[in-house]
Order: sequence, then structure tokens, then C-alpha cells
Amino acid sequence: MNRVLSFSLCVLGIIGCVPVSDYPLTLSGNQKLEMSLIGTWWGGEGDEISYVHIGQMESSAYLHVLCVQIDKKGSLERMEFSGHISSIAGNTYLNLTAINKQGAMNTDYLLVKYQQSGDTCHFALMSQKVTRQAIEKGRLRGKVKSNLWSSSVRITEGPEKLRQFVLNRDKELFEERVRLDRLDRQKQE
Repeated sequence: MNRVLSFSLCVLGIIGCVPVSDYPLTLSGNQKLEMSLIGTWWGGEGDEISYVHIGQMESSAYLHVLCVQIDKKGSLERMEFSGHISSIAGNTYLNLTAINKQGAMNTDYLLVKYQQSGDTCHFALMSQKVTRQAIEKGRLRGKVKSNLWSSSVRITEGPEKLRQFVLNRDKELFEERVRLDRLDRQKQE
């Protein structure tokens, strides 16, 4: 499975491979919205393409993120999020909550690191393995549930200690990055 597809499947919630947090890294409103992140980003290999549309929610300063995956059979999978940006010690993160089909927001946070350079953005989902090990060793408050087919990891640590954990373990927590490029609308016209 290619990295972009794997990333998309995790973001789309098809695979329970990403830890969720009860809290964001920072409160919303503490960080300025980065307008350069607004747009459509894409990546893929072969017949499988992922699009990540990032805009602003109509009624607030929150980000509105729509992920769409098109597989080689032409099937679509989608997931919608609302969120805000956290800048911590020179690193930037998205604090995303899923929006269900009825438009209600989930209370779980998906923490995603990103690095943008011009029309290229690298996204990294938090490592379930590193987070699970920290919870099991008592270094981070949380819950781990496992069964034969899957496991889930929930971080229950408060924002201050969660930020410190992320700062101390950033490189290993966000090791697997996926490159997405900005879709240039002018070239399509």
C-alpha cells in the first residue's frame, strides 16, 4: 500500500491507526489562521489519488478540511473535519475534529503536524505505536484498547502535559510524512 493511500485511509477513518485526544494542543483562537494553507492539496500514486481541501468555516475562524480518496475502481471515500492551528516551538499542527454526516462535530481531536513550503505541504499523523507505548509505560495519560483485528489509542492527558509530550517526542511521533502538492486551478482553466 502506498504512503499517500495509507495516509488517506487513516485520515478517512477506515483504518483505526491514529490516536485521538480528548484535548487539542492549544485552545482555538490562540493562533492566527495561515491563509497559505487554504486551497486544494493532492497526492497519489498510480490510480489512487487523494485530495485535501482546506478552507475556512463560514461562521468562524476554524479551518474546514475535506478529504476525498479516489481508488483505482473509481470509488470515493470522504471525511470532513473542523479545526484550528497550533504553533509550538517552531512546529505547526492541526487540531482536527471530525464532522459527521449530520454536520455535528465530534469531540475527539486528531493531531496532525504539517510543514508547508510554497506549493508543497508535508502532513504527518501522530504515531499510534509511539503513543501507545507512552501510555502503557505511564508517561502519558490515556487508554489503549486492543482486540484481534485492531487497536485504538485515546489520549486523556490535559493540554499542557500533552504539549510537553509532543515537544519532547516530536520527531518520532510524526515520523511518517506524506507530501501533498497544491492543485493549481489556473492550469486547469
